[in-house]
Amino acid sequence: MTARPHQMPSMSSRNNSNHNDPRDVILENMSQGIAVWDSDLLLISFNQRYVELMGLPPRFVHPGISYPTVVRHLAERGEFGPIADIDAHIQSRIAIVRQSGAQRHERILPNGRVLEAQRRPMPGGGFVSTFTDVTEIKRAEEEVERKSTLLSATLNVMNQGLVIYDSGQKLQLFNEAYLRLFAFPPGFINLGMTYEQVLSYLLSQQEIFSQTSLAQEISKRTDEARRGKPHKNLHRRKDGTCISVNRVPLPDGGFVITFADVTTELNATDEVSKTTALLKATQDNMLQGICVYDKEFKIININKRFLELYDLPVTVAHIGANFRDIVAYRAQRGDYGPGDTEELTIKRFARHQDSLLRHFEQKLPGGRRVLMLRNPLAEGGYVVTSTDVTDQRQAEQEIQRQASLLRSTFEAVSQGITVYDRTYRLVAHNSRYVEMFGFPSGFVHPGISREDVIRYHAERGEYGDGNVEDIVRSKMESVRRNEHYRNEYVRPNGIALSISREPMPDGGCVITFTDITRSRAREERLKESEERYALAMKGSNEGLWDWDIVRNEVYLSPRVREIANLEFMPPRIPAGRWLTFIHYDDIDNYREAVRAHFRGETEFLQCEYRIRGKDESYRWVLDRGLALRGADGRVHRIAGSIGDISTRKEAERRVVEAKETAELASRSKTEFLANISHELRTPLNAIIGFSEVMRDGLFGPIENARYTDYLRDIHASGTHLLCLINDILDVAKAEAGKVELIEESVDVEHMIESCTRLIQERAQQAGIAVIVDLQPNLPALWADQRKIRQIALNLLSNSIKFTPHGGRITITATVDAERGLALTVADTGIGIDVQDIAKVLSPFGQVDSSLSRKHEGTGLGLPLSKALVEAHGGALLLESRIGEGTHVTALFPTFRLRTQTLNVSTGT
Repeated sequence: MTARPHQMPSMSSRNNSNHNDPRDVILENMSQGIAVWDSDLLLISFNQRYVELMGLPPRFVHPGISYPTVVRHLAERGEFGPIADIDAHIQSRIAIVRQSGAQRHERILPNGRVLEAQRRPMPGGGFVSTFTDVTEIKRAEEEVERKSTLLSATLNVMNQGLVIYDSGQKLQLFNEAYLRLFAFPPGFINLGMTYEQVLSYLLSQQEIFSQTSLAQEISKRTDEARRGKPHKNLHRRKDGTCISVNRVPLPDGGFVITFADVTTELNATDEVSKTTALLKATQDNMLQGICVYDKEFKIININKRFLELYDLPVTVAHIGANFRDIVAYRAQRGDYGPGDTEELTIKRFARHQDSLLRHFEQKLPGGRRVLMLRNPLAEGGYVVTSTDVTDQRQAEQEIQRQASLLRSTFEAVSQGITVYDRTYRLVAHNSRYVEMFGFPSGFVHPGISREDVIRYHAERGEYGDGNVEDIVRSKMESVRRNEHYRNEYVRPNGIALSISREPMPDGGCVITFTDITRSRAREERLKESEERYALAMKGSNEGLWDWDIVRNEVYLSPRVREIANLEFMPPRIPAGRWLTFIHYDDIDNYREAVRAHFRGETEFLQCEYRIRGKDESYRWVLDRGLALRGADGRVHRIAGSIGDISTRKEAERRVVEAKETAELASRSKTEFLANISHELRTPLNAIIGFSEVMRDGLFGPIENARYTDYLRDIHASGTHLLCLINDILDVAKAEAGKVELIEESVDVEHMIESCTRLIQERAQQAGIAVIVDLQPNLPALWADQRKIRQIALNLLSNSIKFTPHGGRITITATVDAERGLALTVADTGIGIDVQDIAKVLSPFGQVDSSLSRKHEGTGLGLPLSKALVEAHGGALLLESRIGEGTHVTALFPTFRLRTQTLNVSTGT
């Protein structure tokens, strides 16, 4: 028999006992409903909140009641929804509560309330159930989710770009407008990336202009953001657009930045400023009269022109007067015609009380016509603007006369003209168009559809033989595209027409029809003349060609066909066929040259490529041409010549072969240096070892001190010579492409600190300051650690060697999203002339200067560093100016960068 847990008295028993048990007070004041069941599933204790949440009758629950009884009551009441077998349901729930583990679930009551039920087992058997009303929490969560969805949708429909950074300057939120505004690469912007990384990208893309270096500008901007002060800025991007930037600090130390394209607004502001200046300049002599009155019809502003237009004395019309007084004065003067003055005043003043009446025109006694406009004010009242429109009305009459003249001109041109709107309905046409095609009287009229006109032409055979509806369908597809179109064709009656379609901004188009029968005949005669010219040039090494863009046809002179070994080809071929004879590797270059010339990027078309003749052999040709453009700038024809350059290309090939032979000789020299360096190492190691043994007296002292000095010199010279040989061997390996990398993860910051410690004493002796400026959180570099150290030490040693006393050496390391890791050593030394940079980067290359003669050197430091950087897939960049110093940068590609992760298991 198992021991039962300590039974807590029920609430009713505790209340009757009159004992102030603290457990009673705690239990009854809890917001959760609590029920404690023993191992026999009998109720031990509960609180009133449990009864309320479960909706149980007041006296139904009591200590000793069984768990199945309570479940049955709730099931019969429909608490668990429709149940077919209540007994089976009760047994199922008993099986669940007898499971050993803690359980948690949510239940929606029939009244809509949501309970969170938790069940925890007790050590001696039984369990404790707690019930928490989480209805309001659930509603709040749903509201938060709804607002979050609404916020996300709102952010993504904003025209302004928006980003939010936290106190660590890490990206927490951004919207689609921000990505569009700066055209970031897909997937580049991610939550968690730093403000510094984003700035680095924008600066490198010149989206943000700066007069300082990349590192300085990034440091400046991140410091400004960290200070937590509002900041507004406006800068102009490289494409001319203006971006308004507004940074606002957040209470938690982060900040929000909004970006808006204000190009249009700035342009509009400029225009407003110009307009304002113009209005101010003309304010004292305005052509319009202005009178402003408030909702009480009191005049609050009036200008001189208003008084002049209506011939009003200042005693009647002035600030503070009632506008009704002006109306009464004019009625009494007879401006509104004969009649009772009071009635005329009331009738006229009613206009100014009518909120729907905004403008009316009146004729003044002197014969002038004035247009009065009334614009309401937000706080009540109106701005009344009076304009003398006498000249305007006369101008309108003149416009009508000119429109009639334009119509006459439209009819007088020799071209047929039609204008269609965006729904393909005829808006206007001239009689020449009707005459050209012989339309029946009245057939062509405003409003007729383009489809009806095309069908009429098709039925008459204007487009040749074929099914009428198929022709109409094909033509209407072209109409709907509404693209620029130009074509020439010969009508069935022999008349040649040139048709040009120009789309209009509103979706319509203008079509012109020009009779080119005579001009086409002239072109044929011109072609014959060109052929005669080609015949005259037959003796030269040039052949002529002519490409008709409209017809997409190329004319090839006999000489062209002879040069390309294509004598079997006809003189005229489709333009696309010429591409089939060009060598596959040369087609892209040829196409790009043609496109560039068509776009106007080159003055002449010029391209070299290979042509395959009928004997399947290729010949090199030089193709040159010039495009002819119409008034619209479009190319409609291009002509040129082709020359055989196979002999020149053969000579160039021989030059390349000679160059390769020279390179082979250079490699042989390199291999010799590598071999001889190996041979020299063995005796040198012996010399260095024996001299070191003798110098240190390992087998007994040397009596003569001079021998000791000699041995020290022998050891130093041998060591120096061995270092020189090692450098020669490394350079030889690099030139032979035999640099072997033992790659591992290199801690760049630790490596740089180690190198600076090694050269620190030498720098101090030379009176040179060494400054280390590293980007925070540098990633690891996957590289050969020994060779990376060798690169850094070579660059630092060179700077110390060529920097005078009192100078400065700065070593920096930064990471760029595109270039990778940049390791830079900059000094304030003597510098190098631009023309000598290539020399110092070559093996044994030295520049003769007063300072270089004071130090030893073989000229291998920079070439060796360059070779080692390139072996890692990077590049060595050198910038220098005489007397100002030298900057040497070792660039390592991005694929060698490794993110330094936290080792969770070790805590390091």
